[in-house]
Amino acid sequence: MTGEEIAGPATPKVLRFAYFIGAGFILTAAINKYRELERKSLLKKQQEENLLSESSTNACINFSILPRNVLLNS
Repeated sequence: MTGEEIAGPATPKVLRFAYFIGAGFILTAAINKYRELERKSLLKKQQEENLLSESSTNACINFSILPRNVLLNS
């Protein structure tokens, strides 16, 4: 033997091309799913930060609305 392996018939070019296209679709779907998860994660973080800043702002506003005698008694 000359070091070459004995193999069956070569895969048709059309079938190899179909595998290549299929892999492209799968990878594209995976990339889009990853981007969607990252976007949702960022939106969730922003919403949490907004809630925290709103709650602290509301606490300051509510505290300033209290009558003066309530503030002095506490």
